[in-house]
Amino acid sequence: MTSYIDWLAQHFRTQCWTAEAVATTETRHVLGYATGYGVAQIAPFVLSLRQHFRGAVFLVVDHETEMLAFLAEHDVHALKPQQREGWRPHVAVERLAAFEAVLERLPRDSVALLTDVRDVLFQGDPLTPAPVQVEAFEEAGSVGCHRFNMKYITALVGPGMAEVIRDRPALCVGTVVGPAADLARLCRTMLLLSARPRSAWGGAFGADQASFNVAAHLDLTPMIRRRNFSRVATVGLEDGRRLTIDRGLILNPDGGHSPIVHQYDRHDHLLAHVRRRWSSDLPSRRQAPARPVAARLERMAQSLRRRIPELR
Repeated sequence: MTSYIDWLAQHFRTQCWTAEAVATTETRHVLGYATGYGVAQIAPFVLSLRQHFRGAVFLVVDHETEMLAFLAEHDVHALKPQQREGWRPHVAVERLAAFEAVLERLPRDSVALLTDVRDVLFQGDPLTPAPVQVEAFEEAGSVGCHRFNMKYITALVGPGMAEVIRDRPALCVGTVVGPAADLARLCRTMLLLSARPRSAWGGAFGADQASFNVAAHLDLTPMIRRRNFSRVATVGLEDGRRLTIDRGLILNPDGGHSPIVHQYDRHDHLLAHVRRRWSSDLPSRRQAPARPVAARLERMAQSLRRRIPELR
C-alpha cells in the first residue's frame, strides 16, 4: 500500500473530530484550514467575513492562546488539526479530509463555503444567494494556460488525460460553494482521485487543484461552473491596473464588486489596502523556528518518493 492510501484509509476508519466538536444548528457554514498562521494573517478573513456573515464559521488552526482568544471573540469555532503519527500529506490535501469530516456532521439542508484563508477577503455575504448545487469558479484562461495546473494534472492522471481537459476553463479549488452533502461527496471524490498515481503525488501540493479540475471537467461531480468576477473574484492572474479600490471596496474590471475576493495579496496596492483596513494594528506572526535537520531530510525523502513508482 502507498503511504497516501494508508493515510486515507485511516481517515475513513477513524475520522478526525467527534460530532460534539462541530455541533451546530446553523444551516449556513464557512469552512477554512489555517494552520501555520498567526492572528495577523487571518484577521482580514475573519473580520471581513463577520461584517457580512452571521452563520457558523469553522477554522482548523494551531491552538495557541492568542489565536483561540481572537476566534472566540468573533464567534469562530476553532478545530484542532489532525493528530496522527507517521506519514501525512501536504496540508492542501489534508484539509480535504478535514472538510469532509465536518461536512458530514452538519445539519441537513446545510450549505457551505470551502475556502482558503490567508488570501481571501469578503465584501458581501458569501452564501447569498444560497447555492443549490456545487459552484466552481473560473480563474483566468484555460487549464493549459497554467503550467501549475498542467504539471499536477499530468502527475495525477497522466499526459493523455491532461490533454483531454487542457482547453477547458481553469477552475480554482480555493473557493467552492454548495450544499454540504454534495461538497462532502466532492471531497471524497478528490481524495480518491488523488490515490490514483503510482507514487506519493497523491498527497503532494497541487493534487487538490488537479483532482478538482479533473472531477469538474469529467463530470465526476455535478457542478455549475461560474465565470470569474461572479460570486468570487479570483484576481491573482489579472492585470492589477484593472483592479481599483473605491469606498473601501475592491472593484472588478467592470466596476462592480464580488462578495468574495481571492488572491488579493498578489497585487501590492490591494494588499496594502487590506492591511490598512483589517490588520494594521495586529501583531505580526512570530517567525517560525528553523526546521530540524530530520524534518528537512524527511521533506527531501518525500520529494524523492513522488518521483519513484511504488509497488502496490
